[in-house]
This record gives sequence, C-alpha cells and structure tokens, in this order.
Amino acid sequence: MLGKLKQRRGDAKLEYEWGSSKVLQTLDLDKLPRAALRSHLDARDLETGGTKRAMVKRLQADLEGERLQATAYTEQLESEFHINKDIEERGSVYACGTNYAGQLGQGDTEPRSVFTAVQKTRGIGVVRVATNADMVYAVTADHEVLVWGGSGAGSTGIHVDADDEWAKEMYMEPQFVTELQGEEATSCSVGASHAAVCTSGGDVFVWGHNLAGQLGLTDFQKRPLPTILTYFETDDEIRVRQMECGENHCCCLTTAGAVYSWGHVDSGRLGLGVKERFGARAEEKLYFPAPTVVSGLSAEPIIEMSCGAAHTLALSEEGKVFSWGLGAGGRLGLGDFHSRIEPYEITALSNKCVMQIAAATWHSAAVVCVPPMRGSGWVYTWGSGYHGQLAHGRTQVQTLPVVVEALRSRNLSAVSIRLGSHHSAMVAMDGELYTWGSNLHGCLGHAIRDQFVEHTADPGHASGFGAIVERVGRGMVRDYALGREFTIVATYPYEGPTEDVARKLMEEEAIRLDMLALEDEQDAATLRGSQAGTQDDGTLATGEDDMTMDDESIMSGGGGRGGPAGILDKGMAAQKSREG
Repeated sequence: MLGKLKQRRGDAKLEYEWGSSKVLQTLDLDKLPRAALRSHLDARDLETGGTKRAMVKRLQADLEGERLQATAYTEQLESEFHINKDIEERGSVYACGTNYAGQLGQGDTEPRSVFTAVQKTRGIGVVRVATNADMVYAVTADHEVLVWGGSGAGSTGIHVDADDEWAKEMYMEPQFVTELQGEEATSCSVGASHAAVCTSGGDVFVWGHNLAGQLGLTDFQKRPLPTILTYFETDDEIRVRQMECGENHCCCLTTAGAVYSWGHVDSGRLGLGVKERFGARAEEKLYFPAPTVVSGLSAEPIIEMSCGAAHTLALSEEGKVFSWGLGAGGRLGLGDFHSRIEPYEITALSNKCVMQIAAATWHSAAVVCVPPMRGSGWVYTWGSGYHGQLAHGRTQVQTLPVVVEALRSRNLSAVSIRLGSHHSAMVAMDGELYTWGSNLHGCLGHAIRDQFVEHTADPGHASGFGAIVERVGRGMVRDYALGREFTIVATYPYEGPTEDVARKLMEEEAIRLDMLALEDEQDAATLRGSQAGTQDDGTLATGEDDMTMDDESIMSGGGGRGGPAGILDKGMAAQKSREG
C-alpha cells in the first residue's frame, strides 16, 4: 500500500504518494534522508536495506525500468492505432443518432450525437446501405451482405434460436448474411418486417414476415432466410434492376422499364387501379401475394422508383414523375390529400429535368436539374414535415413540390437525396453532406441553432467527411441512408493529406493569418498616425501651449488608441478571436 505524505510550506500544501514515479522525478534522490528512501522503496516493493547509495541506485533502476515499460506500452498503443487507422481510412460506415435497438452497430444501445465508425465495417468496402425504423443492411464491393440492429428480432435473414439471448447482443454489431454469400448481391431494401436483395444477374432474394404477401412468393408464409423470388424465373427476358420495399408492400423495376408491385393494396399503394383482389377469400382480398405489373405505367418506361411507407414514386425515361398510394399530408404532390389507386403524373414537375426521386413515411422529394447545371440540381420537397423535414421554414404541410429556398439561396445543389421518417439529407455538388429535420440524439450529425427544440427546417452541414477527425482520415460520402432518427453513412477510401502534412498545412495557415492580422494592424496604425499628424499641424499653428491630453497620450504610448499599447491590445483580441 502506498502511503500519503503531506508537507506544509507556509500556507501551501503538497500531497503525493510514497513511491510514485511522478513525485520521485521531481526529487533529488541523493539528498533524500534514509527514512524517506526506505519508505519509497517499501512502497514499490523493493529491498529496503543497504547503504544510501545502494538504495538510491536501486530506486533509480526501478524508475528507469518503469519508464522503459511505459514507453514500450505507449509505442504499442501508437502502433495499434496506426494499424486501425490504416484500416478505417480504406473506407468505413459511420453512424449517429438513436440506438435503442443496436442500429448504430456499436455493440451497445447508447445513442451517438456525432458520427462514429462502425468498427466491423472498416476496410471491407461497403458500397450500399439501407435502413428501416431500427435496422441496417450493408452491401460490400465483394457482394457480401451485412445486417445489424432490430434488437435481433427483425428480418435479419440469419437463422437464430428465438430464445437465444445472445442473438439480441450479437445484432448490436454487423453480422454477415451467410445465406447470400456467393449470390453477388448489389443492393438491398428493407420494409417494416421484410427485406429484399437484388443481384448482379437480375435475381431477387426476399425474406421476413409475409402476412400481407409482401414477399411476392404467392403465399403468406414467413421466410426467415433469403429465398429467391421465383415469379420472374419463368421468363428469362425479365431481369430486375431495382427493388424497393415499403412498409408492407414491394415494387420492382425491370431492365425493360416495367414496374411490378405486390403486398398490401391498402390506400392504392400498389398502383394496380383496384382496391382489392377479386376472387380471393375475404380475409385475403387486400393482399396481392404475387408480383403484378403496374399497367398504368406500361406506356412510360421507368428508370427509377422509390417506396415510402404507404405510397410510391416513379421517374420515367422522359423525366415525368408519377405517384400513387396514400395521399394524407400531401405526400403524393398532387395538390390535395386524396389517395390514388393508380399512377398519376405530378404535373408540378412537368417540363422539369428531374434527376432523382425519394419517398419516405410522410414526405417526398426530387432533385431537379436546371441549366447550366450538370450532374446536380435544386431540391424540391412536399408532404408533411412537422419536424422540419421539408426544409420550408415554418411551412409544415406542402401538397405540391416546392423548391427548398434554404438550399438554393446558398447555391447548394444536390447530386443525391435521401429521406427518413423524421429527417432528410442530401449530398451537394462538392460531395459534402447536409441534413435537416429531427435532431433527436444528434441524428443530423451537427448542432442546430435552436436549443429549445430538437428539430430544424434549416439544412446544416454535417462535416467530418473528406477530412481528418481525431487523427483518422475519413473518406467522402459514398452512400447514405436514414432510419427513424438515425443516420448511416458509407464512405470512399480517404484520399486527403496525411496527418503530418495536414498539421503542417494548418500551422502554415495559422502563420499566414497571423501575418495578415499584423499587416492590418500596421496599416491601421499608419493611418491613425497620419491623421494625428494632420491634427498636430493645426495645433502647432496656434502655439505649443495648446497641446492636448490626447497628444500627450500618443507621445507617451500609454492610453491613446494609436499608441503601442492600443495596437497590442487589438492584436491580442484578434488572436483570441481566431483561437475561439
């Protein structure tokens, strides 16, 4: 046990522990009395006998050994840090926000208010991510599929014992969906309780709950493991290029531009022009368990689709945008709150060059290119956004697509957009990420101005990508997805300057700013001096006895604004401002 020694020097008190290396480094061991040496040696479990010189040597040797051990440990930690840094800089997934179901992949259920690396995704090349309310799927460049979140009870696609408590903890971190290994998955979509994957060959695998026939397997049986969608196998000409999952329905887009839908038909979300399935049993009338072509789009080759919880958007080859399904809150963009059972063109977007569409639970969005833009466009949003997810200031309901002035006024054009149930995000032309809407648990990845509410309609910059954060380089945004008040971002490999180069650049920038500040102060001092000289000429013309107090202050350099003391005060203030 280490004893504590207190020494009084006047009113000052020094408290330290016997044998502490921190204390011993400040002492001259040769001048310590024998009793003190014995106490220090005893506290360090060393032999306390022998001459004072032997006791000092014994203590010094032990301190040197401790120093070498600490140095070796520090070097080991630094080496491990650089290994992990190198792996993470090859690309990673980052997450922030709500984490009650382990959806952030951090191995726990604690929320994160800043983007934090998902450790098990570092360096594996994640290219696509997808989310639902509390679960995440990721697809790698090697076509592997990972899943995490959902408290281990969602549509994971992995076989586990329902009574296995370890399964719930396992899904707090990414796990490989082994059933899909070798199938060459390219993208994934997740519904409320089901999921689907597209492959490079145009096949579709589905799994999860199936009470509404949302798996499209012609029945209502649950599939815990990925199962190939056999409906399209009867025709070799049909290949699926995009798969989208709504809450209880699915839509797919083929390479020929045809659209198929299946699942729950409530509110017309399937776009089939009917409200029920004719000839089916009463309890199954609202369910279409097999893919059915959306005939209302047969004359319009479709190039992109997006499913919200209960509505769907489609973008045609000619740039037309169609919507159908639940119309509550104006999410269809048709100027009213009525539902549609078949596709209707959003005329407010007619004659516009629409690049991308997105649908969420209560709102929708589109990116519209305007010449001379190329590859990016203004963001339009519509629907209901009581958490600011429309980014239309105080307007919370919008039945027609309206440009987001908060972005256009800052000349921020989007190359892509993603929507969550309570917040929205876009990647700008320069590759930077901007988010707005609910900021519960920091899901926006940046602070908001209003401290009294947890949401904002003002898009803010979620910085930290394409930069060095805590000595680790983070790549630019590659793909991103928004769940229920959490955000997932997959990045490219980091290609910026190294830590040493970045530090040098920062030092050079600091020196440059200091020099500019000094030049500004010198110019200001020169100007004040010339003005003071003009005043002195007028004073001398009337006689030396008319010297004012200000003149004396300037000459003494004491209190005048133009004196050296004044310049120094301003320089210190400027430096404090830069440091702040």
